[in-house]
Amino acid sequence: MFRRTDSQATFGSLNVLLSPKKIAKLEKKHWAGGFRRKALPVLLANEETFRPLFCEDNGRPNKPVAATLGVIILKEMFDLTDEVAMDNFEFNASWQYALHVEPDEAHVCQKTLHNFRVKMSDAEENGILTYTSLFDEVVTAIAKDLGMKLGKQRLDSTHIRSNMAVLTRLALFTHTITAFVKKLRKQHPRLFEALPQGIHERCVDREGYFADSPSSDGRRRLVQCAADVWRLADRFRGHRSVKGMPS
Repeated sequence: MFRRTDSQATFGSLNVLLSPKKIAKLEKKHWAGGFRRKALPVLLANEETFRPLFCEDNGRPNKPVAATLGVIILKEMFDLTDEVAMDNFEFNASWQYALHVEPDEAHVCQKTLHNFRVKMSDAEENGILTYTSLFDEVVTAIAKDLGMKLGKQRLDSTHIRSNMAVLTRLALFTHTITAFVKKLRKQHPRLFEALPQGIHERCVDREGYFADSPSSDGRRRLVQCAADVWRLADRFRGHRSVKGMPS
């Protein structure tokens, strides 16, 4: 169920918890101040755009859209995995200051980030909504605050959306392969043990890690997952019992 961000400050906010000296440093010498001044107002002003992604009258209230978008954007800015981005959001005061979130409220799970990316990608692909102008506005606001000259540079914020799509496909590949390999281990242990070591490492020994990647690794890992799918399909092409498995 959709809800907008409640911007009312409390005694738990960083403006109260941090000293005036640190607040001044964040505002004048740190990226967090610029993000909070320029980018965050754009995200807050456009929250209503995301209402169609949520049910109007059913389910728990959504995580604040501006904060969720902010985590996704900062993840792209610093080329982080979901895990590291979530860790920064929960424990890094500069992230919390940039997104105007109280420390006790600074939490988001990986499923929330994944589902939000999926909803945005689906809305884009189905022509329901488009967020290109929003990301362009955020990038322009940050660039102006930093005094960047854009005359000879390509102003391109669409990579944020394309990277989200890549990470969504990567998660789909990884989770599908992992589900299949788990069932194979239970139903056909000998065939499971004979799988290539690389598949064991990516899908069994460190389950889930391959889907959580920084954007710079996303496309490379997507190619690797596609190759793994082909190897598995080719390997068990003649095994009727394996081909009959629902996974």
